[in-house]
Amino acid sequence: MNLTEEDFDLYRLKYALSMYLVRQVILADNIVAQQEIQFVREHFPQSLLEVLDLLNPQEIALLLERALEELPNKLSLEAKLDIVGMCFAASASDGTVDPREIAMVQVAAEILNVPSLVLIEYIQELLE
Repeated sequence: MNLTEEDFDLYRLKYALSMYLVRQVILADNIVAQQEIQFVREHFPQSLLEVLDLLNPQEIALLLERALEELPNKLSLEAKLDIVGMCFAASASDGTVDPREIAMVQVAAEILNVPSLVLIEYIQELLE
């Protein structure tokens, strides 16, 4: 599969934002469980971070800044919900869903301009 430079750039932006938002969700309850660490390792493997050049903190900061500005307008609703779903999965990865983590999932949806009703329906689907 050949990605255009633009597609690769968009993927890097999406991945950088996903990493940031998942981190915020996991840290929201001030407890980092082993299951949450494993979740991050599974969803953000070192080898992929290397390929995407996402190991340099300065590069990630620049990408995150761009992602926050560009992705709400560039991503489809489905792609936005992929990120929100990953955040929700991170919140549940330790076996409990803390209200502070859910609040961060909601913040992630707001950052991505996901309408509240769409978010509620999506979370209900995930819980079924």
